Amino acid sequence: MSSNSRHTAQRTVLTTISKKITKKAILFRGKHIGTGEWVIGSLVHLTGESAVISKIETDDEGNLVPRFAAVDPETVTQFIGLYDANFTPIFEGDILKGINDHAKVWTHIVYYDTECAQYCGYRCHDDLSNIGDPEGLTYFDITEYDKDRKAWYLLDTVVAGNLWDVKEPHPFESSCLIVDTFAEFRKHFNE
Repeated sequence: MSSNSRHTAQRTVLTTISKKITKKAILFRGKHIGTGEWVIGSLVHLTGESAVISKIETDDEGNLVPRFAAVDPETVTQFIGLYDANFTPIFEGDILKGINDHAKVWTHIVYYDTECAQYCGYRCHDDLSNIGDPEGLTYFDITEYDKDRKAWYLLDTVVAGNLWDVKEPHPFESSCLIVDTFAEFRKHFNE
């Protein structure tokens, strides 16, 4: 194979691959130091003592303007690239609730497993006890792709809160609520 045909073949392969590469939203969130509100955007700075998240907003004249917010570094977490059944973005530290194949409600806390290099969840009780039980580890593999939104989401799962905003356990015990469908689960959850 000549040098020219090898370069042409390489360019063809690179062009084909580059068309398949998607631009993913790499988002972070953190609690604003002044207001306590959640800020979602790009992580600009993070140390043990400080963190800054920026997001682009449109001003009154239609110009794109960067906004910066100082956030509590202890609350900075990353978007895991998945959405719940309501298309709410899922971040590390979120508390997820859903139903399994046996129609039992479960609760998991999202975290990044460095040993497996992927996001997963630890099963826990509604009062968030029993966190970190290796028997309760789960990986998020029950997903669907929404072509219109161009996003992956978890079936039969909703974000029920996060580790920083939880004040008390949810009013129903996940170990005793049994439902037949996700719609029925959602009805109980939204009460």
